[in-house]
Formats: sequence, C-alpha cells, structure tokens
Amino acid sequence: MKEAGTRKPHEINKFHEATDLDPKKVEFGRVLIIPQLDIEGRKEATLLIAPLSRIGYHIHDKDNEAYIVLDHKNESGEIISEECRMGRGHFLENTSTDSWLVVKSVKWW
Repeated sequence: MKEAGTRKPHEINKFHEATDLDPKKVEFGRVLIIPQLDIEGRKEATLLIAPLSRIGYHIHDKDNEAYIVLDHKNESGEIISEECRMGRGHFLENTSTDSWLVVKSVKWW
C-alpha cells in the first residue's frame, strides 16, 4: 500500500514511547513502532512512517495483518485500510516528502 502522510514532524515528537522498527523490516527510510496489545492470537501497534520511507514487501506465513490509516480518509470519506491474509504479502510506503504517515497495525492468527 502506498499512501501520503499528513503529520508534520513536530506532531510526531509527542510519541515518546515510539522505538525504531526492526531494521530488517524497513526497506528504506525510518519507521517507528508503538506496541499496544500483545495477547494470544492478536497484536496491535501504531506505526509511524517517516517521509519517503517503506516497510519492505513481506509475506505473512503465520498470521494475518490489517493496516488502517489514522491520519485521514480517502476522497469519498472512507477509512483507508488494507488487509493481508495468511500466505499473502504486502508493503507499506509513505509517499509524502515532508509528512509522516500514522497507521494502526492489527495482526491475528
């Protein structure tokens, strides 16, 4: 999924609990993560994707994942989301040159 972020850098500074996502998952740029839930069968986190950054293409062998854009909706006013089922692959890229993209990640198995 490619999407343009809308959060300016000063808005991201308030996320003090964010840490860098595993660098092996980041194809280019910088991605921060804030884990929020980790229970049997489900994980949730907020992802902060820097301008011109990308989580590389990966396949979900053992889980499913949904991305939900928290910053904005599409032109029709609908929530922007993507679901990746077990056995399929996807990536997530922020196409903005100056704004961060904030996304909710929900994984289940």
